[in-house]
Amino acid sequence: MQTMMLRSMDMGPGAACRPPRSRGWSRLGSLLWIGVAACSSSATGAKATGELGNGTFDYRCAAASDPVCEGGEAAADFPDCLMEGGRFEIGYTVYDLDELHGWGYDFVYVEPASPTYFGGVDTLTALRVGRAAFVAYADDNVIDILHLDIVTPDAMTLRHADGSALTPVVEVELGTNVTLAATASSTGCGQPGGGLPVSSESSDPTVAVVAGDESVLISGAAEGTATITVHMGALSQQVEVRVVPAGSTTATTGDTDGETGSTDAGTTAADTTDGTDGTTTGDTDGTDGSTGTDTGTDGGSTGVAT
Repeated sequence: MQTMMLRSMDMGPGAACRPPRSRGWSRLGSLLWIGVAACSSSATGAKATGELGNGTFDYRCAAASDPVCEGGEAAADFPDCLMEGGRFEIGYTVYDLDELHGWGYDFVYVEPASPTYFGGVDTLTALRVGRAAFVAYADDNVIDILHLDIVTPDAMTLRHADGSALTPVVEVELGTNVTLAATASSTGCGQPGGGLPVSSESSDPTVAVVAGDESVLISGAAEGTATITVHMGALSQQVEVRVVPAGSTTATTGDTDGETGSTDAGTTAADTTDGTDGTTTGDTDGTDGSTGTDTGTDGGSTGVAT
């Protein structure tokens, strides 16, 4: 396998694209939105220039719990790292498709350098901690590479769907719903990527019913109180919920009969440090020792790694 160098220049909006051959499309089973990213400069998502400088690797969120797209917004910044267990999509946009065709190559695709770090097709899941690489190919020739650390998530945050912080007790009107957004983070990584699966349980389903695998939907079934426990992998956080008569909520921000409450319970913030960029190629094993219990407190509820 040879490395192919292309000069860096913007790809024109009218550049043609040839469909990928089946052997390239199925290679290692990890090709991601290739028809868009490889053939068009209009691919959406956060971008990072490849280490060989021939194009950009393009990141997309695959779950509402991905902190890169917190609040449902499109990814603005390419993540500094990926979280173990997180789901995401990645593609590649080559700068000069005409020159690529001039070399006699038909299509561009992206694969992990080592498939042991990732699982899935189209949407990938980071399987283990370490330093992983993504490789962009033109047919079977390497044209670019990007390294990212996979880290262990060690804290989680719950907020209302509009981004406001939780009050000590979340009020839900009888017969209505409140949606909570859940995201994870990792000490030492400024902007982690990857949406972790979300699960939740209610201490009293006759009072408050919970649902959702990317966020937490709380439904008021009967007046009373219940404790909601939310899980993201090894992380968990509890929220106290009070179901009150319809029309009596004054302090809860959430979904009530299709409307959003107007009270902002405030916000919290935690300091993080930037991740470290590596310069080696290929994948190397690594460990993340940051799975302790020193996590942030958000609106009276604390997420703890177990």
